[in-house]
Amino acid sequence: MSHLSEVVLCEIFSYLSVRDLCACCCVCVRWAGVLYPSSHFWEERLSIETPDEFQEDPLIRNLVTAKDKLSAYQNSWSSVHHSDNIYIKPNKVTIHRNPVAQVSDIARGRRGCSSGQHYWTVVWHGPKFGSSAVVGLATHNVELKRNGYHPLLGMTGDSWGWDLSKDVLRHDGKEYEQYPREGAGVKVALKQAIGLIVDMDNRTLAFDVDGKYLGVAFRDLPEVELFPAISVVYGNTEVSLIYHGHPLAG
Repeated sequence: MSHLSEVVLCEIFSYLSVRDLCACCCVCVRWAGVLYPSSHFWEERLSIETPDEFQEDPLIRNLVTAKDKLSAYQNSWSSVHHSDNIYIKPNKVTIHRNPVAQVSDIARGRRGCSSGQHYWTVVWHGPKFGSSAVVGLATHNVELKRNGYHPLLGMTGDSWGWDLSKDVLRHDGKEYEQYPREGAGVKVALKQAIGLIVDMDNRTLAFDVDGKYLGVAFRDLPEVELFPAISVVYGNTEVSLIYHGHPLAG
């Protein structure tokens, strides 16, 4: 494909996901130049593929490059895999949970991971955490809705969660331990950035809050595709999910 013009290459690349494009960067110097993060290619794709509400969201504007923003768009909430009491707002990165009584609801990400290291941030905008507000990982089989108020993420063997209301870890219907562990000096508040640090090579899930690392929460995760997810019970709750790619070293 060395004879193809940059215009033709950009047209071909426009059909690929960000993950596939990152792989293309490793093919040759010329492809890497076309796909360099600051290149016009990413700006054009961002303007074509994403709505204005997404581009104008403050959480997205904090991302540095158009490539980062497009990756965040492609790796935020699934438009299908959420309770019918939840809808995705026009910015595409924030879900809204309707005020429905005596029901627990889950929303999960559009794309999961089965290898490598990945980093998402979750921002719980409020109005409250309620009796249960859980953030973590789930398989594609996770139950999306259940009657009654439950910490639904972590109630079965196919989800792992940190209950922000109770400061405990949950999996397979059990409370595992206090988290953050004693001495961490962290109490999560609304509107803070809760980081999911997913290492599928070592099969661990860790968290940070506003960049402060809290340690590994779960080990020995299964070798299957896992998705970022939250469970919520409080009416009118809004939660944003932003993908950042590889976690920063340290």
